[in-house]
Amino acid sequence: MANRERLPNDTSTDSPKTADITTGNSTNAGSGFGNITKEVVSAFAAGDHRAFDQIYLRCFEPIRGFFCMLLRNESVAEELTQELFVHLWENRRAVDPRLNFKSYIYTVAKSSAMKYLRHKRVVEKYEGFRLVNDPESAGTPDEGLIARELQLMMQISLDSMPRQRRKVFEMSRLERLSNPEIAMKLGISESTVRAHLHNATRKLREIVGTV
Repeated sequence: MANRERLPNDTSTDSPKTADITTGNSTNAGSGFGNITKEVVSAFAAGDHRAFDQIYLRCFEPIRGFFCMLLRNESVAEELTQELFVHLWENRRAVDPRLNFKSYIYTVAKSSAMKYLRHKRVVEKYEGFRLVNDPESAGTPDEGLIARELQLMMQISLDSMPRQRRKVFEMSRLERLSNPEIAMKLGISESTVRAHLHNATRKLREIVGTV
């Protein structure tokens, strides 16, 4: 498997098998999710590297296949799978051994894939805009181009906001409604309106700071 050195204390490359910490028996790497017991997950959550090795060996291929199915790109699937297991190890204390581990890891994988696709769409939309407006040199310091790029980036940021936050921002900035008016129209409290406006404004300020 590529880039195994990125994973913490990975010693499983010395042998195609790893000992099952709950039974003492040897288990083939391809035996799948069915053999990930709650005891193994509990040991992993406590920082046991052997338990992590078992999870990695049994789950890597199913998760990589899941990414391939969603993204139709083997190299990206490989990279995201590696990143998922790094994330899994770094956040091992958040794993609850009482819950279904298979459901948990697939939920993490789905979230990772959706995040990748959202980022990919934003990059493609932004790069397409730059090429249309300045096909020879997208980095030309033209004030008009920069202003249009900033407008696009802010629109992308608005599009990615939760629906209610975006609605509150548009009602405030475009429709010029007061906080009490927005609260009454949407059936929410004024403090919620203020929180939405604060978060939306902060996000847009971050966008401005990157240009």
